[in-house]
Formats: sequence, C-alpha cells, structure tokens
Amino acid sequence: MHKTANEIGVKTPEYLHLSDGKRIHYGGNQIWYKSLWQRKAGCGPTVAATVCAYLAKSRPECASLCEHNSSTKEGFLLLMQDLWRYVTPGMGGSSVEIFTDGITRYARSKGVELVCDVLDIPKQKELRPSAANVLEFFRKAFEADLPIAFQNYSNGALTNLEAWHWVTLLSFKQDTFFAQMYDQSIRDFIDIPLYLSTATNAGKFVVTRPNLQV
Repeated sequence: MHKTANEIGVKTPEYLHLSDGKRIHYGGNQIWYKSLWQRKAGCGPTVAATVCAYLAKSRPECASLCEHNSSTKEGFLLLMQDLWRYVTPGMGGSSVEIFTDGITRYARSKGVELVCDVLDIPKQKELRPSAANVLEFFRKAFEADLPIAFQNYSNGALTNLEAWHWVTLLSFKQDTFFAQMYDQSIRDFIDIPLYLSTATNAGKFVVTRPNLQV
C-alpha cells in the first residue's frame, strides 16, 4: 500500500513492517507480550515501542532508541519489553502522562532527549478542536516524518477502532481525513472527523520528537 498524491504521511512506513518468516506485521502487537496482564494492558508500551523503532531507523541521532533488530518479530518484542519498564500501565491502562513521561525517560536512558507534543480531545464535544485544527496537527507531524500516537477512551461510531486503546497513525487522506492506523500488527484507515463528532469520552494525539533545543 503506497501513498498517493492525496495522502500525507511519514516517509518510510516500511520501517515498521516486521517479519516472522511467514508474514508481514504492521508495527508491534501487545499479544506478543509474555504475561496475561501485559497482553491485556500493553497497548501503550507497544505504541511507544513503535514510535521509538521509527525514530531509531529514520534519524541517526536516535539510533540508540532501538538496540535490537526491530525488523523481526523477535527483535521488536525485545524493544516492547524495554519500553514496558518505562511506559508501565496502571489499573486504568497507560494514561497520556504515563506514556509521555515513560517514553522520554526511556530515551534519556539511551542518551536521547525527546519531547512530546499533545493535542487534547476533551470529553466535552463543544471544547474539542475542529477537524481542520486536528488535520493541521497531523500535517505538521507527518511532514516532519513523525508518527502519531493516538489514545482514545471512546471510539464513538468507529467500528474498526477499539475503545480505551492506543494505536499508531502513519498518514492521512487529504480529501476524507481518514488516517492510516497500525494496530495489533494490522493496518487500516479510521475516520477522524467521525471520531471527533461521536466519541463520548476524551482522547489524545501525541507526537514524540527529538528535542532540538538541547
């Protein structure tokens, strides 16, 4: 699936295509974790690992964020285990604070300074940013070759998005504002305007980038 002229996204999504010798996986999958609790609550650290894998492959200054062969399922699982120790879910899963604090602490332990830009989607619909403002946030991220971590507590009317969940977004279609999602090693497109208009709880879009001020 190659980007068309209508689609804006990260430059090399293939960096997140993993092989197990039989099939291609699109990003990590929390069911690869060993323990039952990790498999149940591990979407946040899985997405954090996906973001770190992309940064490590796309930016030489971030190479230390992944010391494993993240092109294989086995190597990617090792990275997921590394991130679990920093992005550790509580009983309510991984909040955006757990995610941003954990991924920046993990990076610092590898000698890399990262910062996270967060676009808040409030529970109250009247307080939410417009679809145009969200689109602009996406555009800036993807034009900077940065994936977006998406946390939602309600999937609204979207049938192909799990509620109370983290996924990774890699591109969007300019005409429809459908965003390409990697979730549980599967790629799909989700309707962002429909999410914004029908979700009944809060959400966050998070861009993690190198801190150029250091």
